[in-house]
Amino acid sequence: IGRATRAVLLQLPGLRRVDLLEPAPQLRRKAREDLGREKQVGRFFPQPVQDFTTAQRYDLVWIQWVLMYLTDDDAVKTLRNAASWLKAGGCLVLKENIDNRPTGDGLDEKDSSVTRSAKHFESLFAQAGLVVRKKQRQQKWSVKLFQMTMWWLGPGEK
Repeated sequence: IGRATRAVLLQLPGLRRVDLLEPAPQLRRKAREDLGREKQVGRFFPQPVQDFTTAQRYDLVWIQWVLMYLTDDDAVKTLRNAASWLKAGGCLVLKENIDNRPTGDGLDEKDSSVTRSAKHFESLFAQAGLVVRKKQRQQKWSVKLFQMTMWWLGPGEK
């Protein structure tokens, strides 16, 4: 935990604060150890993302390797919820492994994760009322691993 925070989010120009959401106590503890002295790191929330609510509004919400552990229904609920945390003009960034095999989505029985196709993810975004502003495949990524894709999402037209 915290790699994306340190390597990406804390490097953003004009950044004032990063809040972290991590339900696993051991990962939250590790994040506090690794990031607790960073002046831009704010609060550490202990809730699961699909249950989290806040009155705080953010310019950017970053979700990485989370939806793979949620059902489609919970993923759509989470995306809708996360979109409600955005300020006007804000952006939701989602980074997930993708599986584009013709046999469909891949279930990893060891960790109960589901690796969906890009098309499947984009269907979930549409169900959540989000539009894709930009899409980019992870570069410099091992061919032995699932592809990783990043989407920049925003609320659709109302």
